[in-house]
Amino acid sequence: MLTTSKQYTNGSLELVTPATTPLVTVAEMKSHGRHDTIPEGDEFMEGLVEAATGRARDLTGRAFLTEAWRLTMDRWPGTSADEWWNGVREGIPSQFEADSFLIRKAPFLVVSSIKTVAEDGAETEWSSANYYTRTEAGFGRVAKKAGQVWPLINTPVRAVGGIRVEFTAGYGTDPADVPAPIRQAVKMIAQHLYENRESQEMPNAAAMILSRYKVMF
Repeated sequence: MLTTSKQYTNGSLELVTPATTPLVTVAEMKSHGRHDTIPEGDEFMEGLVEAATGRARDLTGRAFLTEAWRLTMDRWPGTSADEWWNGVREGIPSQFEADSFLIRKAPFLVVSSIKTVAEDGAETEWSSANYYTRTEAGFGRVAKKAGQVWPLINTPVRAVGGIRVEFTAGYGTDPADVPAPIRQAVKMIAQHLYENRESQEMPNAAAMILSRYKVMF
């Protein structure tokens, strides 16, 4: 189930499978806030940690723990809407097609698959032998190998959203894989929410920490 999405120049990014492990444990929050117990119960604090983690993700634009994402595009980078004739796109690859494209989700890990999607929903996977990936400033770059061409985007492939790139992003599966300053900022936000139940503000110290990890789109 898709839970969040973001539009950007190369298409639409969607979170497919979020991480389920909490970035900070209740025990860590008790130590951080010097609480012997949480009167409202551990589940209450778990909810605050989840909310704090969400705010940190929104501010930085990053994946923290490993998550599955999807990039959906209408056409390959370098082509344009001008290549559509009477509602049907030409089948000859454009000489202006880019040899690579960027996946703007950091920290990028690996592409799971590249597929085209037909009008009836049928998916056709493009072999991983045709492309390779690399990391640039935390983002992922997908490049076709020499002599290869991107899969044709014509009937029966969907005119809108006919390209799907499945990939994973995040620092790792263990909370300890996430940079300590990010986890510290999440603790600070969660503690602030605990002490200020109606507050929509983020502690300045936490915002300053997270600003160093903000992804620029």
